[in-house]
Amino acid sequence: WSYEWCHRQHVRQFHLHQVNEPDRKYDVRDVTLVGKFGHEHDGAQIIYPAGEYDGEYKKGTTQSVVYGTYGKVLRIATSTHTPHEDEKYSQPVVPVLKELEDKELKEKAASPSKRKKRAEGHERGPIVVQKFEGGNFCPEVNHNRHMYVEMMCCTEKEIDHLWRVKQQVVKKGEKAPLALLLEVIEDKTCVYRSRVCTPLLCPESAVARATNSNGAGSTA
Repeated sequence: WSYEWCHRQHVRQFHLHQVNEPDRKYDVRDVTLVGKFGHEHDGAQIIYPAGEYDGEYKKGTTQSVVYGTYGKVLRIATSTHTPHEDEKYSQPVVPVLKELEDKELKEKAASPSKRKKRAEGHERGPIVVQKFEGGNFCPEVNHNRHMYVEMMCCTEKEIDHLWRVKQQVVKKGEKAPLALLLEVIEDKTCVYRSRVCTPLLCPESAVARATNSNGAGSTA
């Protein structure tokens, strides 16, 4: 399956079939709606992994936010992470960064200490999770499809690397997108989870690390 994710709109899955026609390379078939954003109430979860903040270790928390008309916050509920959740969210944000040729970034992604993993998770900012509901009916489990989209920080340099890995062939002058769909996992039948990488969620500390590792004043 291939996937189309449109921020705060919808997620669809489909098959691409190669065709031998002069005006197109692929034929899109079997289009299925996985979910729509804001099916009932617009909302999101903002996940802060456990780690050090300003030299002080803090437990991980999740804020569940419900929005109303025009983005007005209706309510916020905060919960503390269990040990299992702390371990889950302390993992490297983007494991595929091990593929980077940059030796410093590669070493950080491949073998950081557990404490450094947690601290780095915060320096990259929170993980924002949105739910897309009301997809096409799934007869295997007798309910509609839905997906959880996890959005996280990747610097422009990392996005550019990941984009080139996925595209393999990049046209001259073509720029990497501001958001990149990394993977889609079907946790249960017709229940999906995806990961999206974007520099728009990066705090200044993450951008500074990328700038220093690049040896220049730009993260692109």
